[in-house]
Amino acid sequence: MSLHVRAAPKSDWPWLVDRTGCALTSDFNAIEAIQLLPGYPEERDAYRVRGMVGYCNTTRTAVQLHMAVDAPCVWRALLGPALRYPFLQAQKRICLGVIPASNPRSLRFAQHVGFRETYRIADGWDEGCDLVFLELRREECRYLELPSAGVAPARRAKNRGRFRPTGRRESLHTGVA
Repeated sequence: MSLHVRAAPKSDWPWLVDRTGCALTSDFNAIEAIQLLPGYPEERDAYRVRGMVGYCNTTRTAVQLHMAVDAPCVWRALLGPALRYPFLQAQKRICLGVIPASNPRSLRFAQHVGFRETYRIADGWDEGCDLVFLELRREECRYLELPSAGVAPARRAKNRGRFRPTGRRESLHTGVA
């Protein structure tokens, strides 16, 4: 599958909202991985969104991320640019994530990428379901020195866990709706 990563037009943002429940704040912005549809390379509108990362709740040093893909293989194209944008282009020092504890798959994925849990609010998502806050600092991000393909370098000793996604759609809910 050939994917192209680009700034997501506002008309595509509902794709991410449908998958994560994130709110479109006034500072919302996003990038997406698209697949051009066969037979229509000359038409800019002939594509399918395969993954998107949204950014919101920006402060002077941090930004919150919302992530979703239709297939795990999309992360290869999208993850590197998704982390280089806030750290290198927007000059943020911290990426933030908020995930309900009832979504252990997303928590494992976020930790595999390099996010670490910083705070947990008991019953913060729902009765009996904690709300987990995560952060990824620029100096700890291993995706910044890579080419645009977004393939992760060899794991560091502290990240020996393996993430093997199963199923068709991978969604990392990092927003509180």
